[in-house]
Amino acid sequence: MTDQSASPGVRLLRPIEVRRLLGAGRTTIHDWTARGLLAAETTPGGHRRYPADQEVLRAALEARDGQA
Repeated sequence: MTDQSASPGVRLLRPIEVRRLLGAGRTTIHDWTARGLLAAETTPGGHRRYPADQEVLRAALEARDGQA
């Protein structure tokens, strides 16, 4: 898992939000993270969070918000 600190003010997404945005399962998201395709950071409590400013997540958010 990539352990990166997001830039200040960057929205962090929970794994469930990433799964819903990308239409992928838990194992797939975990695998993409392990392979470095998705950056994640770990909270002090050990939970994974995904910076929303990653290209793939930003595009999915924009597509979702544009459909509203």
